[in-house]
Amino acid sequence: MSSIGRQLQEARESRGWSLDDLARRTRIGVEHLRALEEDRHDALPEGPWRAAWIRTLCEELGVEEPIEAPEIPAPVVPLGVVRAIGLGAMFLVIGLFAWQRWGSVPAEITAPPAPRVRDQVVEIVAERNVSVKAWIDGQPALDTVLTGGESQTFEAYDHIEVEVGSVDAVRIQYNGRTIVPQGRQDAPRRLEFVDDQGA
Repeated sequence: MSSIGRQLQEARESRGWSLDDLARRTRIGVEHLRALEEDRHDALPEGPWRAAWIRTLCEELGVEEPIEAPEIPAPVVPLGVVRAIGLGAMFLVIGLFAWQRWGSVPAEITAPPAPRVRDQVVEIVAERNVSVKAWIDGQPALDTVLTGGESQTFEAYDHIEVEVGSVDAVRIQYNGRTIVPQGRQDAPRRLEFVDDQGA
């Protein structure tokens, strides 16, 4: 028994049709018709096209006898690999569904850290002219002479240092409380105010 391609070619030629004539009648491309007649099924697109084209050609050419279906090449990807991919995809979908349904616990809401506050406040009020130097959290902040009645306020996060020319020439308040340093009041002094609570 001759091949499918040979049977189709003989039927076409017996009618005196060219490949172009058959292509116009069946709306199958000439290159595909040629591949079918030459039994080059690997040159045809994958899928159901081959069987449909052969059925159309048999009807058009009046080929009555049953035609053997072309041998379909084995798939490029082994069936085991396809099954493994499908199984993996199924488990992934089930896992995602389960995670969405039962595993998604609302994230613990944490408040942003409270902004740091300059809670160290020192106020110096000059009773008479006096030199004053100050450092806030380790950075120089003031180096001047305050005149009598003039005041200066310093705010810091952790540490304030004040150096005065004479303790008895100033009035000092720390966080709203009046401070009287011990020792000689008529001598220059360096005073440190430290946040011992770390707030």
